[in-house]
Amino acid sequence: EEGIAAFRTAGDRWGEAFALDSLGVMLGRQGKSEEAAQLLDQALAISRAIGDERGVARALAHLGDVAARSDELDRAKSLYLESLEIRRRLGDLPGIASAMEKLASVVTISDPRAAAVLLGSAEKVRDLIRAPVPRAVREEYEAFRQKVQALLGDVPFEDARAEGRRLSPGAALATLPL
Repeated sequence: EEGIAAFRTAGDRWGEAFALDSLGVMLGRQGKSEEAAQLLDQALAISRAIGDERGVARALAHLGDVAARSDELDRAKSLYLESLEIRRRLGDLPGIASAMEKLASVVTISDPRAAAVLLGSAEKVRDLIRAPVPRAVREEYEAFRQKVQALLGDVPFEDARAEGRRLSPGAALATLPL
């Protein structure tokens, strides 16, 4: 909070938005969804006002995380899709992979096959840029991946994942009933 105040005092809107976003993420992980969403909404508004598209995409993804943790899956999906579209426009490959993984997490129950296709496409992007799933979320990612595999079964999961690896991110998204 001191960092936010310091950025405000200095008139550093980008720093203020980044600090708000970071604090929002932390509060979201602590289960303080309402407080997190308020901070992330502020970060989003500032990022939009200053034309920081990366900041907009980041805040949207983090708002999606808060919505997903609150079981607001349709809202999370919408936020992740908006974030993904910005990241695609910017050519932000690590962000594209992350957004596809997050999107996969919210469609798992309704369409585990689509989730596996998205995971495969995200893996392809990560392999291309040599950017593995970050250590901070790797355990959570692996648990999620195993959940999708258990829902589909081994062979259908591997088939869908392989299909995703053959597709571009845009083509993988086009297979979803969104």
